[in-house]
Amino acid sequence: MIGKSKWYLVFTILFSSCIDVYGYQLILNNNSPVTTGSTVILNATVVDDNGLCAKGKLLFKYEDDAFPIHKLEIQHKNCEAIFHISFDTTIGPSNYRYKVDVSQELIPFIYHPITSGRGELVVTENLNGVLQLFQNNTNISKNSPQTIYASTNLEILHQIEINAADLEYLNKSSNSTSVYWFVDCIYQENTTSYTFSSNYTEPGIQHEILGIVVANIHSSIPTPPPTTTTPTPVVTVSQINSTNTNTTIATSTSTPSTTEVSSKTDVKLSHHVINSTSTSECQQKKHVDLLLSAVKLENQQKYGYFSRSLLTKDPIANVKTQGKVWIQEGEMLNLLVNCNGSGPFRYCAHYVEGPYNVTGDESCSWDRNLVQCQMQFVHYFREPTNYTLIVIVANDVSKIVTPIGINIYKVQKQPQISVIVVPVTFSSIAVIIVVFGIAYYFQNRSRYMVEVADFDFANNSDMEYKTFRERLRDAITQAINRTQDYSEYDGSEEHIGNLATPQNQKYGSMQ
Repeated sequence: MIGKSKWYLVFTILFSSCIDVYGYQLILNNNSPVTTGSTVILNATVVDDNGLCAKGKLLFKYEDDAFPIHKLEIQHKNCEAIFHISFDTTIGPSNYRYKVDVSQELIPFIYHPITSGRGELVVTENLNGVLQLFQNNTNISKNSPQTIYASTNLEILHQIEINAADLEYLNKSSNSTSVYWFVDCIYQENTTSYTFSSNYTEPGIQHEILGIVVANIHSSIPTPPPTTTTPTPVVTVSQINSTNTNTTIATSTSTPSTTEVSSKTDVKLSHHVINSTSTSECQQKKHVDLLLSAVKLENQQKYGYFSRSLLTKDPIANVKTQGKVWIQEGEMLNLLVNCNGSGPFRYCAHYVEGPYNVTGDESCSWDRNLVQCQMQFVHYFREPTNYTLIVIVANDVSKIVTPIGINIYKVQKQPQISVIVVPVTFSSIAVIIVVFGIAYYFQNRSRYMVEVADFDFANNSDMEYKTFRERLRDAITQAINRTQDYSEYDGSEEHIGNLATPQNQKYGSMQ
């Protein structure tokens, strides 16, 4: 006995030293919440500090606080174990706590604990799931846990998605399933499928959508025993960094649920339907009251209540531009873009050279938020060519991409009018003045000049050549003779008729 104890102590010390070098972590995931009668699937994975799957033979032990208690064990050479825990209708709805311990085989039949984890399982009385809304084959409620924005020009498809565990339970245990639909607390119709279509055409109205699933369950359902499943040996685990030896990570994944516990009593069919168009009043109504207004309750039935709130808005439409898109080189672009739709709006814009084809995948960081869809663009283009202004406008229900073609044209530069007209005008005036001046000069010259005639016919017409002195002497002589002639004839004795004029009298210059 002493020898065995020593060997066990030695192996324990060696194993503990290995654990100090390689710490382990336990990752826990489950598919709760589930309804009573369904099976919870718990996934337990052991990884080291590097996020790699733990090696060696592992022993997983599961235990919870349900009544009766569940105790399960899985032993295999894999770092992942999957537990299937059945919660029949005799256990009842509650939040159950569980614990998973993991040990590693040191030597055959000797295990050493390496890590453990704790978590919580949610078991409900009603069915679990979520109500999804689709428009144009797009899930508009996927990223909207609260109020959903819906377009007024598209039909909305309401679809209830039951949790996988609850849906499997219904497929095995229910005779029939019906869904009762309410809009603003007004009963619409019941369907055998989990879908309902409707149009909401008036913008700015908040609607409360409620879908109630009623499933008729078999009178007697055999309770399946707890089972375990050995998973495949290959497991991929994301990397987790930790330096502690026995680190515990207990997580659980759940699907959003809007379930409520309803009393299962026999109630006669009520023909009174609750009608309320007020959103606040509708929100205060209990789902059970609405269900009672449309259907009678029975003992062997399962219920699920799934609701959503949506707000209707008009999509963006009628994008119009005001301003010139044919711009002369050197001018500024001044363009006004507006559209219709429900605000608030957000937009961005950028310019590209040349034409542009819209792909539908355009996106950009939003420049501004607008209350009214009205944008003004002022820009100067350096080069005379073609550009495209790409404007992306979006609101809560739509996005539209509008390409606006802009043409910058170059004009042949002409001299200014003053450079041509002024010089030509003044040159023409100067020419006219000169012409009129010359004409006026010749006209006045012919008017005031008198030709002096020489009536000395006795002299030879052929003039003799004379020197300057001779011409000067002759001129003086003629002047003296002319003076004497004027002195002898005073003009008072002039007679007309028989009296003859003296022969030596000559014409002089006119006085």
